[in-house]
Amino acid sequence: MKKYVIISLVAFILGLGVGAFLIPNPLATGQVVSDIPEEVPIPEEEPVIVPYQEAMGSERASPADRINESHIRRYKSEIHLKLRNTTIADFNETNSMDPLIDSGAQGIQLTVESVGDIQIGDIVAYEPLEEPSEIVLHRVVEIGEDGNGWYAITKGDNNAFADYGKVRFNQVRYVLVGILY
Repeated sequence: MKKYVIISLVAFILGLGVGAFLIPNPLATGQVVSDIPEEVPIPEEEPVIVPYQEAMGSERASPADRINESHIRRYKSEIHLKLRNTTIADFNETNSMDPLIDSGAQGIQLTVESVGDIQIGDIVAYEPLEEPSEIVLHRVVEIGEDGNGWYAITKGDNNAFADYGKVRFNQVRYVLVGILY
């Protein structure tokens, strides 16, 4: 029995050796092993434009100072803010502006009247073009002008990238001037 096992093992090893040298391997010789067209042109893609990014730990621009001492009245048991064109906003749980803004907080917003009312660092409430019934509250990270006029690039503080597309002045409703927790 031992003799048959040894003979079988030797025959198997010889078969592998003979097969490796006598039978051509198409992968080793560079021969085509499947029907692939000779040359398929790769379409040129538009260059990928990386949206606004900021380095971790980088200094962000602060919002403009819009409330000064003349707007604040302090009393023994109350504080009054004397501001015009304001609204109070409630916030949804989206996490895009965490930890600064979260659900349960309320915001004091001023109506914007001109592009001069908005600067980099401000947090603005705007209507996105794709969902005009919604309001997005994000920070202005870039301001510019193009063939269509003034625009802002916005970004949630907790988001990795800026929002898609440019925000035009006619989309901006308010600028945030205070958060109440």
